[in-house]
Amino acid sequence: MKKQTLMAAALLGFSMAPVHAVSLTPDLTFDGSYSEDLQILSYEFETLSTNNVSIWMDTLQDGLDARGALFVKNDATGAWDWVVEVLDADQSDYSAALNYNTSGFNDFGVKMKNGYEQNSVTKLGESDPGANFSGLSAGHYLFAVTHQDHQSNASKNGGGTLSQGFFDGTQHPIFAIAISNDTWTTDDFYTGSASPFQVFVTGDVANVSAVPVPAAVWLFSSALTGLGLAQRRKKRLV
Repeated sequence: MKKQTLMAAALLGFSMAPVHAVSLTPDLTFDGSYSEDLQILSYEFETLSTNNVSIWMDTLQDGLDARGALFVKNDATGAWDWVVEVLDADQSDYSAALNYNTSGFNDFGVKMKNGYEQNSVTKLGESDPGANFSGLSAGHYLFAVTHQDHQSNASKNGGGTLSQGFFDGTQHPIFAIAISNDTWTTDDFYTGSASPFQVFVTGDVANVSAVPVPAAVWLFSSALTGLGLAQRRKKRLV
């Protein structure tokens, strides 16, 4: 994963800079809600110049261990080219001596959730995704939000486009998910209701749109094809 991140950074002329207990005022804020398995929601913004940009999330309540994937619009092809996966934000307030995060906040000032308990060495919680980009090129970007277990195929392959979709990395085959109608997460701290979140972007940026992608459009693609074939076979037998 680290190798893929560095490759993408080199191609786009930016690097991921370390962050240290920063609490930023966002220039853009997007609202979203993750409510069912395999859901993907996307948010578009424009960088007006080559500048330092930060992207991070606050999942607002326990239940969603999120992952972000950043894509940039390729003006020549019209495709969304993969840039990088945005995972859990660093926790510079983590004390190796004490073995826990002493402040309860990640490096973007977002409070730790998903089971975190102050001063506990066993309930460390999950930090919301976030990253700083040093010298992010001017362009049109899309930030896709999904569950931590759902990685973009472009990321898995070290490059590619949004249209290649996502896969479920840990739970079970896509076809099994489609036919069993599982709930949206197996997280132990899931509250049983939709998990609202916010995406924050700061830098020389402008709002393009917030575009929720219908649940499981890409993740279900192969499963729906299989179900369709099964239905056609059933009709022939009748």
